[in-house]
This record gives sequence, C-alpha cells and structure tokens, in this order.
Amino acid sequence: MDEPQKIKFKVESETSEFNVTMKEEDKVKDLVEIVKANFGDDLHYTLEYNSIEMKCDQALSTYNLKDGSIVKVKWFVDSP
Repeated sequence: MDEPQKIKFKVESETSEFNVTMKEEDKVKDLVEIVKANFGDDLHYTLEYNSIEMKCDQALSTYNLKDGSIVKVKWFVDSP
C-alpha cells in the first residue's frame, strides 16, 4: 500500500506567511485549523489557491497543490 504523499506549501496573508507540510488527502478544514492556530480563531477565513476559493469539505489533492504552492488567506471580521 502506498504511503500518502506529503506536500510542503506556503500559506500567505497580506501581513504574514508560514510554511506547512500536510498530506494530500487532508481536508481543507484541517488547513483552516492550522490557519486559526497561526492567525487567531476570532476571524472568518477564506482560502484561495490559483484564484479558486477552497471548500472545507474537499481534500487538498482536489486543488492539485504541489510542493512550493502558495495558498492565499483572506479574513473577515464578519462572516463573508
């Protein structure tokens, strides 16, 4: 049985950035939890990759993330 592929990518906002390593089959909601841990959980977030909004119930592999990819974070004080 093949081991799940890990991908290393950058998460970037207008003011900050960090690197993360996750498995391809991890869900976007797992990434959102990491974002909340880094930026705080009192804001509402949307994540985009290649100008496409990422959906929480989708696997990261859905978006074809590769090593070195950049996921953009946008946050809102109120729900978007």
